Amino acid sequence: MEDDVRVAKVYQAAGATVHDLDDKTVQAWRDLSRETAWKDYAGKNENCARLIKLAMEAGS
Repeated sequence: MEDDVRVAKVYQAAGATVHDLDDKTVQAWRDLSRETAWKDYAGKNENCARLIKLAMEAGS
């Protein structure tokens, strides 16, 4: 959580608007990403597929 706060401060200092996301919104983004960006990334090569697999295992 500490790193999230630091990153948010960096973006805010650069002029970006930062919003906190609730658990429901984060889960919706994860679900969408798994079916789109994650599949695309995993399909690039064997190493990308391995990284996505590890990310999915870490998130469960």
